[in-house]
Amino acid sequence: MKALLWLVGLALLLTGCASEKGIIDKEGYQLDTRHRAQAAYPRIKVLVIHYTAENFDVSLATLTGRNVSSHYLIPATPPLY
Repeated sequence: MKALLWLVGLALLLTGCASEKGIIDKEGYQLDTRHRAQAAYPRIKVLVIHYTAENFDVSLATLTGRNVSSHYLIPATPPLY
């Protein structure tokens, strides 16, 4: 019985440490792949970083809508996962 409790505790611990689906740990940063642009196409030749006047949630909704190509949105304060 003691061994079974130990195994259940270990399984719960490992489950709690699992990374969130769609979050990829890279060296020095995390990549969030949970949001995809509807008009995305694998033709990226240039990466342009520009400022958006809206808050993160409004910008995310805009950049994942129709008639928008692929964008990388960088939050002012990156979330910790």
